[in-house]
Amino acid sequence: MADKPDITPELCRQLLRYEPETGKLFWKARPASFFAHSFNRWGGIKTAETNALIWNRKYAGKEAFTANSRGYRTGRMFDWQYFAHRVIWAIVYGEWPVVGMDIDHINGDKSDNRIANLRCVSHQENGQNAKRPNNNTSGRIGVSYNRRLYTLQTR
Repeated sequence: MADKPDITPELCRQLLRYEPETGKLFWKARPASFFAHSFNRWGGIKTAETNALIWNRKYAGKEAFTANSRGYRTGRMFDWQYFAHRVIWAIVYGEWPVVGMDIDHINGDKSDNRIANLRCVSHQENGQNAKRPNNNTSGRIGVSYNRRLYTLQTR
């Protein structure tokens, strides 16, 4: 398996434009230096300039990263998957979140990536503002019903 490329916050700023008011990321136009020569299906050579032109026509200016099945916005950069909220943190603060720390969505909306809604916290702190599960009848997070214990106490 290949090593993950060293994508720095500066490189993220070159690839993406971040709108703090909306929390959205957009692809920037890329120069030919980001591309290599390639071959087309007939064996002809496509230059780096041609590849850049094709990519820019298709993606430049369009919204980057889409919602996954869990509601988080994710996207690929250089064939590696990234969470939008972590990329945004790197763009704004100039460094990736510390290893072992989570980027928490304060209001609980996983698609709201405004920097005002993001904070870097421990995994334990991140779990404290979790939404109450649908099957929770006590109204409290982390409290569960133990039928056996309840039966013993009521006799």
